[in-house]
Amino acid sequence: GLPALPVYERPSENGIGTAAAERYPLVFSQGRTITHFHGFYDHGRALPSLAHADPAPRLWINPADAAARLLSDGAPVRVVNDRGELTASAAVTDRVPPGVVWMHDGWEGINRLTSGARSVPDAAASAFPSGQASYEARVEVYAGDVG
Repeated sequence: GLPALPVYERPSENGIGTAAAERYPLVFSQGRTITHFHGFYDHGRALPSLAHADPAPRLWINPADAAARLLSDGAPVRVVNDRGELTASAAVTDRVPPGVVWMHDGWEGINRLTSGARSVPDAAASAFPSGQASYEARVEVYAGDVG
């Protein structure tokens, strides 16, 4: 019942409707980098060299999406959806495509935005002891105070 090769399908956000997709037009994604450490190390702040390399949460946002929201590079932002919100600084860059925002994972507040629902299909769940939670979410970004 599964394809022979993996096929990317954009997450449905657990049945998110058109109205919700309009309220939250951006796809929030997260990932690791060379300076990433798990929360046990307080996102690297316990190690001075890593703390210097990645001192605070920054949300990568495409220049077109930033301009539509009147955001400049370094501006404080709030990332919001029905689950919660977090604050960060805008990192305006063409390294993410329009419609997508990205952040290093591990920052406090990210888990409030994402769903804990399993992203592995039921048909494949028997092959895994548990499913992986989604690391994407639909969000909107507003100008806002950081901390």
